[in-house]
Amino acid sequence: MRLFGVEELENRLERFKNYLSKLEIETAVLTSNPDLYYFTGSVQKGTLVVQVNGETIYFVRKNYDRACRESPLEVRKWNGDEIKTMIKGHWSMPMDVTTVSEYFFYKSKLSLNADAKDCSQALALTKTVKSEEEAALMKRAGKINISIMEYAKTCLLYTSPS
Repeated sequence: MRLFGVEELENRLERFKNYLSKLEIETAVLTSNPDLYYFTGSVQKGTLVVQVNGETIYFVRKNYDRACRESPLEVRKWNGDEIKTMIKGHWSMPMDVTTVSEYFFYKSKLSLNADAKDCSQALALTKTVKSEEEAALMKRAGKINISIMEYAKTCLLYTSPS
C-alpha cells in the first residue's frame, strides 16, 4: 500500500535538495527509519542516496520486493559499489541520528575520503513544511486518537477517593 504519491515525495525531496544546496552539500546519505519513510514511503533496511543535481535512489538490503510495492521512487538492491559512485563532492549524513559505527561504515567501507557534513538542519527545515495531503493525514490521525481516548474512558473503572 502506498500512503504517499510520487508527487508528494518529489516535492519533499526538492525542498530538501534546496536546503542541501544552500549548505553546499552535493549528496545526502539517509539511513534512519523516519527519514526513509518520510522520503520514500517505505521503511526497509537500506539507504536513500539523494544527489542535489542528480538521482535519488533507495538502496534496500532487506525486503526489496516490499520496498518496490510501497515506494513510487526508484528502488534498487543494496550495492555498495553503486552507492559509492553516487556519492560525489561534499556528502552528508544527519549527525543527530546517525550512529558512529554507521558513519564509519560509509566513510571507510565505501572509501570516502572527506568527512561528512551534517544535514540534520536541512532535514528539520524540510519536515516543517506540511502539504495539504500531509496536514489532512495529521488531522485524520488526531481524530482517530481522540476516538480511541474516548473509548478508553468507557473501559476504565473510576472510583472516587473516600
